[in-house]
Amino acid sequence: MSGHCATSRRASPATLHAVEPLAHLVGSTVSRVRRILYVMPDGTINGDRGDLELTTDGGVRVLGVGADGEALAVSSGSWTDAFAEPLTPENAAFVQRSGKGVAFDLSTVPPYSTLIGRIASADPMERDGKIIGASLTTDVGGRAEVICDGDETWVTFPPD
Repeated sequence: MSGHCATSRRASPATLHAVEPLAHLVGSTVSRVRRILYVMPDGTINGDRGDLELTTDGGVRVLGVGADGEALAVSSGSWTDAFAEPLTPENAAFVQRSGKGVAFDLSTVPPYSTLIGRIASADPMERDGKIIGASLTTDVGGRAEVICDGDETWVTFPPD
């Protein structure tokens, strides 16, 4: 993720409405972690960019890039595969030619497995007055940063 920069600081009062979904994550217990990654027609995964889906005792939340390509969007409910079977002939041709997003359960795969547990904090990350990500920590020492940049969602696990 070289070249991407973000600062982790409290949101300004003008952007507090954007952090409400993050605040609802605090105190909830994560039981499943999925990443939505793009799979090419030959089956290879195209990079490490994609939304993060957390299943908690309070419901399912997807953290990903918003419609503007920069801001963090937090939505309720599981990720929906727009190219699930049965496919129209046009969609089948597109998937065969271009690939599609696929949800991968990474709950038992380090470092994603460190997100299983109670969320201790979900701090917004702001750039130029816009919430572009979140720093998540768990009560078991897991820490992840979800950062939106250039129409992509990046998830990193910074060292302590």
